[in-house]
Amino acid sequence: MSRDTIINHFWNLGDSKSRGNQYAIGERGHGTKIYLRSDKVLVQTNDGIDSYETECEGAFFSLNAGEVHSPKVRKSDQSFSKGTHIRIVGYNNN
Repeated sequence: MSRDTIINHFWNLGDSKSRGNQYAIGERGHGTKIYLRSDKVLVQTNDGIDSYETECEGAFFSLNAGEVHSPKVRKSDQSFSKGTHIRIVGYNNN
């Protein structure tokens, strides 16, 4: 994912870059609602040009309090192959 995709599509509730593409998964952004029920979401991604790390802690509590979750996005110093790795910590209090 590019930085733009991370900020404007991955973390954005109910939105997806795949919208309108009948052959893509994640077309409606419903997955966002699932992983935000965790304590923390960590993402490492490479779009073939740059690598990024992004994380969000306590999104579920923020959203329940009527606040917007606040993920952090930074360019990664680590070099890894094109693709995305997502780690979900403490999903649904588990």
